[in-house]
Amino acid sequence: MASVACGAPAASFTVHGLNGTVKDLRSLTCADLKAQGLGAQAAQHVIKRVADAYTTLRANLRAGNLSGENSRRRRKARAAVGADSSGKELQAIVDGLRAAGLEIAGDRLKTRPRGTPEDHPRLDLLRHRSLHAREGWPAVPWMATREAVTRVRDAWRRLRPLVEWGDEHVGPPDFSR
Repeated sequence: MASVACGAPAASFTVHGLNGTVKDLRSLTCADLKAQGLGAQAAQHVIKRVADAYTTLRANLRAGNLSGENSRRRRKARAAVGADSSGKELQAIVDGLRAAGLEIAGDRLKTRPRGTPEDHPRLDLLRHRSLHAREGWPAVPWMATREAVTRVRDAWRRLRPLVEWGDEHVGPPDFSR
């Protein structure tokens, strides 16, 4: 599959009748932008920036990221993790999930977030850009029985406190924009 210059897979453009290149996108939009008074170079720049923005948004949503680095939602999540009561609550939830055998994962910063002290008690959690827990099982005979339903239901119940913490302190993403 060919890649688009801005990094989006070609298949994402085919949905809209394009052949999978930024050149095709430019040919459809450049004339309109120039008709609105933009010069040729400015129009090309706008097209590239818009394509890049949508590519980044799609990648972040697929990866489960909270939002952009300085978004209201990301700031709200970091503030909740950093606060004593809600942060300690999240730490207890994550510790409990680890003890129950679930894997805690997500996209993480390599360094601490700006303005966070080196000795912060929840620095590990503050580094998360996204946070999720999962439980996986090898392919075993019980997966073809009713036991699979019971195990998945039990895993969902173990995850419920993490989901409820996120709903209370961060809230759902706003897809209306």
